Amino acid sequence: MPIGSTAGDGLDSRGRVFYPGGLNFHHAASGKTITLKPTYIRVTPTPGYSAGVAVNGVPLTDELMIADTTPAETLAGARPSLTGWRLEKVPFRVTAEASRMFAQVTGDEGPRVGSLLGMLTPNSDYIPGRTSSTGFPGF
Repeated sequence: MPIGSTAGDGLDSRGRVFYPGGLNFHHAASGKTITLKPTYIRVTPTPGYSAGVAVNGVPLTDELMIADTTPAETLAGARPSLTGWRLEKVPFRVTAEASRMFAQVTGDEGPRVGSLLGMLTPNSDYIPGRTSSTGFPGF
């Protein structure tokens, strides 16, 4: 999910990084496809990844907290770059809400709460005098 590379990326009215893309998970045993779209990355109070959820193209909920991490894990990967900053390999782990949703939709066990969903590596570049797609310089 290359946040920042698609037109429409930016901060929403709730201060989250918005990305119009998403992820698809196909559960072969049930034949169901769970789509997580659009995507929101929240910075505070707890860093998290939330998304709208659809099952086989039918909306299930507008937004569900899919994965989260801790502020300490987020800061551990913070690095300055020549043009801004970069967070490296921030782990996002499956929430209880996401595990329950996957289990209810598929009729199977959901992913284990706390299991690794993925690693986030955002990059923020600052170009003096230029505002990025988020509406903030360098983000």
